[in-house]
Order: sequence, then C-alpha cells, then structure tokens
Amino acid sequence: AAEAAAQARRSDRTALEIQINAIPPTVDSLRSHADNELKQTRAWVSDQLQASKTNVAEITERLQANVEAMCLASKEDTMARCEALRKLVEERHAQATARFDKIDAELPVLRKEVYIVSGLPTRRVNWVIADVNKVVEDMAGARSLFSPRFACGGVGDLQLEIRIGSRTRGEDEPATAELARRIPGAQAAAPVGPADTSVMLWAPRGFHAVFRLGLGSAHRRIEHVFDSRSCHGVLDLTLLQRHIRKDGSIVVYLEILEVKFLKELNSGVSTKKVSPGDRDMIPMATGSAVPVMEEAVGCSLFANHYCNHRLFEQVHDEVVSMKNRMVKRVEWRVDGAVAIVRNSPPGHAVASVPFDLAGIAGLQFQWYPTGHRSSTPGFMGLFLCGPRGTYLKCVLHCGKAARTVDHTFGDTASSLHAGRANFARFEHCVDDDGSLLLAVEVVDARQGMPANESLTASNYLVLQRSAASPGRFFPGKGGEVRELPTIWAEVPPDLPAGFLTRNAGSPDKELRAD
Repeated sequence: AAEAAAQARRSDRTALEIQINAIPPTVDSLRSHADNELKQTRAWVSDQLQASKTNVAEITERLQANVEAMCLASKEDTMARCEALRKLVEERHAQATARFDKIDAELPVLRKEVYIVSGLPTRRVNWVIADVNKVVEDMAGARSLFSPRFACGGVGDLQLEIRIGSRTRGEDEPATAELARRIPGAQAAAPVGPADTSVMLWAPRGFHAVFRLGLGSAHRRIEHVFDSRSCHGVLDLTLLQRHIRKDGSIVVYLEILEVKFLKELNSGVSTKKVSPGDRDMIPMATGSAVPVMEEAVGCSLFANHYCNHRLFEQVHDEVVSMKNRMVKRVEWRVDGAVAIVRNSPPGHAVASVPFDLAGIAGLQFQWYPTGHRSSTPGFMGLFLCGPRGTYLKCVLHCGKAARTVDHTFGDTASSLHAGRANFARFEHCVDDDGSLLLAVEVVDARQGMPANESLTASNYLVLQRSAASPGRFFPGKGGEVRELPTIWAEVPPDLPAGFLTRNAGSPDKELRAD
C-alpha cells in the first residue's frame, strides 16, 4: 500500500511536471499572439486617429466658414436693426420733445386756469396797503396805486386800483357826467361828505358782475358789463384818512356777489363740414350715414361761467320782501328825545334806519326836532322819504298827533320827501319817560317798476296795494305792526346836508351835524 501510494504520488508529480513544462511555450505563444494583436490595434488606432484628425480639420474648416458667414449675416442684420432702432428712437425723441414743448407752452395756461378754478369759491379779496401815508408821500405825483392781479369768483386777471386826489365834494361838485368824462368807467358816489379817494376794478372782456367795492367801512354795490379790458368803479368814494387803521394800513376790498363770464375755450379751423355728396360717410347712431367732405371752416368755442355768492341773500331778501308785504304799520321810538331837542340846532334832522312797509322798500323817517327851515317856531317837522315812482297814502303819527299824507315820490329832491313842516309841538307829543313815538300806517300804496330812467306811464307796471283789500296785502286783522330799532342811521343815504347823525352802536355820543 505504501508503494502504491508512492507510485501514485510519482505519477502525479510527473504529470504535473509535464504540465509545468508545457506552460512556457503556451505563454510565449500567447505573448506573441498578444503582441500581434497589440500591433494591429495600435495600427488601427493610429489609422482611426489619423482619419479623425482629418475629419476634425474638415469639420473645423466647415464650422469656421459657417461661423464667419453667420457672423457676417448677424452683423449686417444687427446693423440694420440698430439703424432702424436709432431712427425709431430719434422719431420717438422728436415726438416726445414736441409733446414736452407743447406741455411747457400749455403749462402756464394750465397753472393760470388752476389758479382761477381755485378762486371759484372766493367771494372777497382784501388788498391791505401797509403804511399808506408813506406810500402816498412816495408816489411822486402819481395818483393811482394798483394791486397785484388775482382771481376771484372763477375769473382771473382782476386788479384793484385806488386813485387819490385832493378834491372835496361840496356845492361846487361837478355833475356825474363830468365825473364820468374825467375818469371813464366810473360812477360818482352819493354826496354825503368830503372824499378824495376813488376805488376802481380792472377786469377782462366779457366780465359781467354784481360786486361791491370798498375802502375800510365805505363801500358801494355796482353792476357792470366789461366790454373790453377796462376799469369801472366809484369816484370819490370816501376820505382816505378816515379809514387808516391803528397800524397805518388801509384795506381795499372786492366782494363778488354774482358773476357771469363769457370765455373763449378754443379757436381754430374745423376740417369737417356736412354737405351733400357721396364721399366719406360718417355713420350715425341711427345706423344711417351723413356725407362729409373736407373743407376748412373757422370756428370758436365759448363757455359761459356763472357763479352766485349771494343766493342765500337773494332768497332771504325775497322772504323778507314777502313778509314786508304784510306790514301795515311801522313804529320808531326815539329814546332821549328831550336831550335831542335841547341839543339840536334849527333846520337839522334825525333819520331812522331804512325800512319796508307794505312791500315798499327804502322808506325812512326824517324828524326835525326843532323844526324844518320852513316850520313855525316851536313846531317839529316830520317827513317820510321814499323811492321814486311810489305812490303812498298813509297816516303819520308823532305821539298823539296824526297827519294824513297822500304823495307820489318823484325825481326831484323835494318830491322824495312827504310830510308836514308844522307837524306838532314837541311838548304835546313826548311821553313821560322822555321818549317820542313816531309811526306810519299805510292806507294805500302803489309802486312803479321803471324799465328805464324816465318816469313815464308806459315804463311802469303799477301794482295797487290797498288796505281796502286786506286779503291780498295785509293778511289777518289789521295787518302786522313792526318796530324799528331806536338807533339812528349813521349816514342817511341820498339826503341833503343838515342831518344830525351819531354812531349806531354808541347812542350816548355827542351829536354832530354833517
């Protein structure tokens, strides 16, 4: 068994040695085969690489040619686009520049219109002149001062002017026509005292307004239509020194009550004109069409501005007027009548505040405490002043005395007053408390409404207001009785010289004769 095992091991060894000896030739053969394969692979790779290089060179050349062609085409296209864009930018820039130029040209007009619109709710403009005495001294012969231009009531380009003179009104006062000739566009103020200052308003064409011009406490209501840029106002309105305030300034003002203004919005040429033909057709809302042809037509567009700042006052005045139609009797109690008689010089009168009676406005008592210039010594005079064109039949009362008056108020100064120069004696009329009761009770009234300045029958619409028909004018039994305040009129309007006045707010001030 041992030998058999050894023999088997020897056989395995021999076979192993044979295999080991056979390995080198196989390896050499494989190495030779691998070397051949490697050489072939290298040659193939070299050929492929050479072919790739050739292809890459060709592709590179083609790509370069294509890129150059594309760059050239893109450059030409880009240049063309840039040129078109440059032209477009220049065109847009020119259009924008033209629009901005137009806006710049219209901007001042727009600002002016905005300023005018912002002044639409403005009713009153005050022009304060500081240190007016120094300003007048420095005027160096000039007689006019002009305010800055302003807008009020929706109208611009307004301007105030004051004209300062040295003339004093009196008996040698020239007529209103002469005043209008001397200063065109103005009307004279009522001659109630010395005056040296005129107030004027400059306004544009088409300005139609009811306005009030004032200097301090003096003012005048005016209605005027400006046909061109011109001035209109009040000549010799007041005395300048009366209205200088404590700080040395004065206030000149314009108050717009009602205004109408015709303004041209645009003017130009219209190129469309409706006419017969068969050219360009404009469709209408009904589906039909109107033939139109191109033709230049001049045109203008106007706007009518209207502003009313006195609507409340107008309604109030109408309501008051309606209420005044029911007034049949008006009473005026004068307190301190004994002191008034004691201090009143002969021929001077005391005037009440204006009042309305039976629908007639502007009536006023004129009481002569020591008698009229035509009165018998010891008698008082009592008159009633009324508007022209008014017929009034009434009963005047002074204490217990009563006189009937039947009068038509006319144009002359004497016909504007109705009453008695020898009405009654003061001691028979005064009350126990030293006051005096003056009253008027209407019996019949007619008032004319003139169409112009002449007083002819054809120019009047006569209204019969009679106490005989109480249902129409005096509702209720006996009508309404109204009491006037005891204050006096500060300056009696439209009355001749020789009237006693005093400050309405200070009844205890010393009497003075104007």
